Order: sequence, then C-alpha cells, then structure tokens
Amino acid sequence: MKFLPLGTASDAVERERLIELALRGAPAAAGSTIITAPAGYGKTTLLVQIRDALELLGFRSAWLNCTVDHVQPAAFLVDLAASFQRAGMFPSMPEFGLSDIASSLSECGPVSIFIDEYECASSDETDSFLEFFIRILPSNCKLFVATRELPKISLSKLLVDARTRLVKANELQFNPAETKRLMADMGDADYYGDLLEQCDGWPVILQLLRLEGQALQKTGFPPTRGQHRVSIFNYIAEQVLARQEQELQEFLLQISILSDVDVASSRAVTQSDASERLLRAALNLSPIVTTIAEEPLTLRLHPLLRDFLRQELAVRMPSAPNALHGRAAKHFAALNDLHKAVHHASLSGQNDLTVDILEEAGGALLVISEGVAAAGAFLATLPASVVTARPKLRQLRVIQQAMEGISSDWLGDFERLDYLCSNTHANSGDETYQFTTDLIRAIRNCSETRYAMLSAPWAEIAKLREKSLALRYEEPRYLGICLPAEQIPLCDYGSVSLAERRTQELQALFETERYAPNTVWITNHLSFLAITKGHSRDAEHYSRVVLERLADTGEMRNTFMRRHCTAILGQSFFEQNMLDVALAHFDAVPRQIAYSLLSTQVYAVCTRVRCLFLGGEIEQALSDLDDDYQYALEEALPHMSVIAPAVGAELRLTAGDRSGCEQLIRSAKLDAVLDQHRTWFVRPWLETEALVRLFSRYWLHAGDAERAYNLAHEFAIRAAQSGRLLMGAGGLLDAAAAALAGGHRGKADTAIRQAMKQVEGTGAVRLFLDADQDVQAVLQEISRDERSGAGDAILHHFSAHIAHDADRGVARLLSPREQEVMAELCLGHPTKVAARHLNLSYETVRHHLKRIYHKLHVHTRQQAVEAWKKHADLP
Repeated sequence: MKFLPLGTASDAVERERLIELALRGAPAAAGSTIITAPAGYGKTTLLVQIRDALELLGFRSAWLNCTVDHVQPAAFLVDLAASFQRAGMFPSMPEFGLSDIASSLSECGPVSIFIDEYECASSDETDSFLEFFIRILPSNCKLFVATRELPKISLSKLLVDARTRLVKANELQFNPAETKRLMADMGDADYYGDLLEQCDGWPVILQLLRLEGQALQKTGFPPTRGQHRVSIFNYIAEQVLARQEQELQEFLLQISILSDVDVASSRAVTQSDASERLLRAALNLSPIVTTIAEEPLTLRLHPLLRDFLRQELAVRMPSAPNALHGRAAKHFAALNDLHKAVHHASLSGQNDLTVDILEEAGGALLVISEGVAAAGAFLATLPASVVTARPKLRQLRVIQQAMEGISSDWLGDFERLDYLCSNTHANSGDETYQFTTDLIRAIRNCSETRYAMLSAPWAEIAKLREKSLALRYEEPRYLGICLPAEQIPLCDYGSVSLAERRTQELQALFETERYAPNTVWITNHLSFLAITKGHSRDAEHYSRVVLERLADTGEMRNTFMRRHCTAILGQSFFEQNMLDVALAHFDAVPRQIAYSLLSTQVYAVCTRVRCLFLGGEIEQALSDLDDDYQYALEEALPHMSVIAPAVGAELRLTAGDRSGCEQLIRSAKLDAVLDQHRTWFVRPWLETEALVRLFSRYWLHAGDAERAYNLAHEFAIRAAQSGRLLMGAGGLLDAAAAALAGGHRGKADTAIRQAMKQVEGTGAVRLFLDADQDVQAVLQEISRDERSGAGDAILHHFSAHIAHDADRGVARLLSPREQEVMAELCLGHPTKVAARHLNLSYETVRHHLKRIYHKLHVHTRQQAVEAWKKHADLP
C-alpha cells in the first residue's frame, strides 16, 4: 500500500492544463515539481494522471505514500529505496545513501518518482533530506511531491536554480470552464450556484456535488431551492453521513481513528463481527472512500471525510476516541507493528498501555530491531517519570542514550538503576532483565574510557557471547547487542581478523532478521576496522558513507557515531599527509569528551596535536596536550593518562627538549607502564604504540640502539600479527633507525622494505615523512631503485614536502581545501550544500570558514568573497 496510489483517476476529469503545468511550467528546466494544497484539491488524482501520461512516453514510475513513520528520515530513505526496488530501478543493498540512489537512477532511463502526502513525513531532518534529493536528482528523472503544507526547504533558491517548480492550490482549483465541463450532467445547476461559489473550485466538493446531481436525476425528486450550505463539513454531515444507515454511521465514526482500514483492524476497533459487510457498504461513498487492496479488503477515507468524522466523534461520544485508540494499539501490537501501536497508545492517553507494549516488544532490545532514533521517539511519548519508574524502559533509555552519545547522563542513570535493582531485588527473577543489564555493563566498560578495563575483558565478553548464542533462535537481538560490544575491545586490544569475522556475523544477523534501521552501524564498524588495519582510504570511504547516511536520515544528533567517524576521517587524512583537512576534522570533535571510544579520544587529542606540531605551532601543541593530560588525570581516564604524556614526551624529544621528555617519563611513570605492555594483547594497542614510539626513539637518542631496535622490532611483529599493518610499519621504521645507528644496514633495508610492503595501497605516507632522517635517505634510495606503488607515492610526497615552503603567491593565503571552500562561497552555495559538494561534514566546512575569515580579516561570507576576489585578482 505504500507503493501504489491511494485511488484511481478513472472517473476524474482530465486536467490537461495541470499536467502541462506540472511537466513544463516555469522554470522549464526543473526536474522536480512540488504540488501543495489543502485536502480535497485533487493532488493524488493529478499525480496519477501525470504518471499515466509519462508511462505512455516510456517512463518507469515509482510511488511512495508517506506516513507518520517517515518523520524518521531513516524510515523515509528505506521506503524510498524500496519504491525504486519495487519498480526494478534500484539494486538491493545492505547500506545506501541518497548518492547511491541517484547514481543507480541515472542508469535507469526515463524515470518518474511520485511522493504523495509528504506532509505526514515533514520534519526539519526529512525536509533537508528532500531538498538534497531535489538537488542531486539525475537529469533522466522527474520528481513530483504532493503535500498539504510546503516543506521547510530553500524554495526560493531551488526556484532560482531551476531545480523545482511549484504548483499551488489556486492553480489546482477548477476554473469556470473546467467546472462547467464537470457539471454538464448535473441537471439543475442553478440550484448549486451559491455552493459552487463557496467551493471556489475545490475539486473534491465539486465531485461530490456532481454525484449528488446525478443521484437526484435518478430519483426524479426536484431539489428544494434556497438550501444553503454554510460550510463544507455541514455539507458532508447532511449529504454524506446523514444519508447512511445508523449502523454504518457509527461504524464510520469509529474507524475514522485509523488511516488505512482493513477488516481485521476495523473489527478490533469497533468490536463488530459485521466489519467486512460494513466496509463494503462504505464503498458506496466513492470517491471519498477508496479501495486500496482487495485481499485483504482495505479502504481509505478521504482526509477531508476522516477529519470531519473525527471531529463528529469527539462531539457525539467524547470518551470514545481514547477507548478506540486503545483497542487499535493492542491490535497493532499483536501484529508487531510497533510504530502504529505506540502511536495509538499515546493518543489513547493510557501511559500504562504504552509501557506494556514497549516492554512486551523487548524493552532495551528495541534499539536493535527498531533503531536508535525510533527507540528515542517511543520513549518521548511517555513522561520521564514513567520511564524512570519502569526498570525495563529505563534500560531502554540507558542503551538508547548510550548509542546516541549526546551526553554521559546515561552512565549515572545506569549506575543508579543497577544499584537500585541489586539492593531491592527488583526483577531478581527475570533472567532476561539481568542479562540485558550485563550487556549494558559490557557496553559501558568497552566504550567509555573512564570505565575502561586496564586489561582486555576477554572472560566477561566470552560469557556474554556464549549466552547470546544460546538464545540466538529464541531472541536474536541479544546477539545484536553483544557483537558490537565484543568488537570494540577486539579493535582496541585483540585480533583484527577476529573483529572482521564478528562484523560479518553482525551483518548476516541484521540481514537475516531485517534490522534495517541499524545497517549504518555495520558501515561504522567497517570504518573502525579499516582505520585499525591502517587502510586510510577505506576508512575515509566508510566514514563518509556513515556521515552521509546520518545527514540523509536526519540523525546528526547521534554524536557518538558522528564524532567517531569525524575523528577517523581526521586520522585517515593525517596518514595521507593532508594535515589541514585532518586538523579541520579534529577541531570538529571536542578534545575533552564526556563519553567516547578510546580511538576517538586518541585521534581527536593526540593526532590533532601532531598536526599542530608539524604545522609549526609547537608551543600550542604541547600546551594543549598538557591540558589534555591533566584532564585525563582529573577524570581518572586510565589509558589517556598514559597516552597523552607518552605523546607529549615524544614530541618534546623531537623538539630537542630531552630534559622535558625525561621529566614527563618520570612523572607519569611511563617506564613502569611499558613493562606491563610487553605482555601483548593485554593493553590497548594505541597505548602500546605511543609507549613503544616514545621509548624506541628515546633509547636511540640516549645511545642504546640495540635496546631501541629490539623494542621496535618486536612491537612491529606483534602488531602485524594482530592485523595492524600500518602500526607495525611504524615500528619497522623505528627499528630501521636503530639498526642504522648500530651499523646494521642490512637489517635496516629489510625493515624498510617490509614497511613499504605493509602500507602498499593504503594511502598512508605520513609515517615515512616522520621517520628518522637516515631512514628517509634509505627510503628514497630504495624507492628510486624499485619503483613500487608505495615507493612512487613516497617519492611524490617527499618532493612535495621539500617544496612546501616555496612561495606560491596569493594562493598561499589559503590552504588547498580552504580554497575549495572559498570557491563554494563565491558560487553562493550555503554551508550545507558546500559540505555535500566537497564530501565534508557540516562542522568541517564551518571550521574552514572560521579559518578563512581569520586569514582574510573579515566577519561575513560576503566580506570573505570580496576580500578573496581582491587578493586573488578574480573577476
């Protein structure tokens, strides 16, 4: 029913004028048309007529009827793609964004897309989604959107850019000629004169009048003159509802609470065994009652009729709506249609009913089957005090907030809930409640650095996995929570190959169980895996897909995932030696985050500092890192309390401050911590890497080349065994530096060649530019001799590195990426559009804008454009 028109145009007057206006009205080049008018203006009928006209020209058509579910952009995107798949125009993909859809549609030949009743889906996020879709619509596609209210989009800009055209209510009204044609067989048209003026060309009322005229002609009873209808609702009351049998009247009033009505839902709401008979009787009210499906028989009341009936129901039976919504809620809950069930339960005013439905549907497990955003929407229908009073719903709130990461409040909430239940023995007999608590605790311990284990929690994870697998066929959603909780420590502490297998297992689970709202988490895991392996370009690709999907579906409030992917993007750009772009991404992530993964903090804090350091802002870099170290100590962050001083000591050594380096090593007791890391796969690899990098370089500087070589070389072997090839390559380069210092050129050559082999195809070059100068000389020699892909990339970046300080004239004023952002400003593109065009996040473009304003000494976009044109001598 979502993918077919809710009605036909078989009895409608052909609207050639409107079809021409929708297809070729100004601006003529527009690929989309927005049709906006109140209920009863024939928007759906017009869409059907347009579709029929285009299909005669060889267009394939896709149709989507919007519902309240589509307020969640993720659901809108899924069903939009499904409408294309149903029409054979879009491949089935586990993860996709609007760009994927546009790319597939561009290869489908002539395509027409129809989105009806868009007002049901309209929200700030979905409207932004629609605007972007209009902008990227391929030239072979025509998009038609029908809505009661204009969406919140940059309509003026879209009209000026010839992206869309607008058809409004006054254009949909029947003009006098069309009205005359419609009413040609009415009989005594003068009788309807006053009402015709009152209708003002309103298509549905004109159609009703036409049918009434035809009925009067058949009865032979002349109408009584002077009867004036003072409102449209009065007309419906007198001429539609009042003419029906009392049984049918009451039936129509009761089913008006439903959007689409089938036999089962009408029977559940009305508690009448005559539902099917009454539904068929209601078909006599066509065209304001239409058939959606025959099996099972499903009808739809025209919105105008439905609104009138709901108003009449509230007047006649004030207490009835709540009871009817309650019955509908129970019916849809039994069908596992949770969105409709919760919707009706909330309208019933029965909080206990909403609670029972959510608890029965799985409580905290709903984040897996329904998605994080939907879980939040369900909870929003209840007062916070009700959620707090029900432990299972409180669990749902905790895990939903944990996965969104907007704040760390959930941590305290979980502690209070866990303490309360442990001490009051609440839910003590509910094993599923206790198991869910254990899973939430594992998520906390694995993902929140303040609670992170000092060693890998393998025993705890193994127990949770064993129990989740035992429940696999009874309740697969437990495994959907357990696998991500397991994957985080695997990426931090363990084997990358095992983490990859767990990700594949999670993807298969989501596909088998059709947990579509959460497919973006799979891509997020792939991004995490790619950066862990050191595959910088793959990490960049997956992170972009995640951020695009979050933007497409309006889920940018998911700060946990957004910050993580932004930090991964920054790290991947850093490895590719794109320092300005990396810094822009890191600056979009708060340095001192209340709740984040360890990798997010390390990249956003430590790699950011490296960017500043390499850019010549040495004092600022060290000062920031000292602040972050102090924060880690104050907040008792066990890993950042080691990583921050290790990086700080290493950078001080690089800057020539050996005394400052040694002071940090002593104060943070880093040498003692290093001994604990010699038991591999026990402490986080990012922590081990920071310590090994520091001490191998410090011992080399102190003249102990053999000790430095042994540490770096052993680390390189272990890191490669775990699947962290880029991390291992860094260890090999440090080992090569120690080998050269000890006079072992053969060992150095072997280590350097192995490092080059391990980074082949990853896009990573920064580690070679940071290597010891003697190592760089050997690197260039090997690269020139062997001319491998990695060698060519290294030579290219060495050349660029050497030429970096050469005078580049006016262009030197802004970095290359800032110049690209400046070009978008010169074209008049807003920040959101510029981000789309440049494949950057919104926050990253804003960061670039701030730096542009600072460099050009301006305060507004217009001033920036004028200043840049003056500097660059542009027209």
